[in-house]
Amino acid sequence: SYEREVGAELGLARALDQCRDGGGDLEHPALAIECKRYARAVNVPKAMDQAVRSAHGRIPVVIHRVDRTESLVTMRLSDWLPLYQERWKP
Repeated sequence: SYEREVGAELGLARALDQCRDGGGDLEHPALAIECKRYARAVNVPKAMDQAVRSAHGRIPVVIHRVDRTESLVTMRLSDWLPLYQERWKP
């Protein structure tokens, strides 16, 4: 599945308790990662809502891909700005 593919790419394990506890798809202490792959279109706002609900103090992130395209990462601007300011701001 797509969760395994992304988990292998990031070196992260799948969250085995996600159904029971409402957590993200991958285990990470600072990020609530939802992985979505679809044939035609990904409903990114719906996926982000799911990531936000499962965040519990972590940063919600959606990694998504439509078949035969490159994977993308979506974050809220308010969560991305501190990363930008810390690492890339000119």
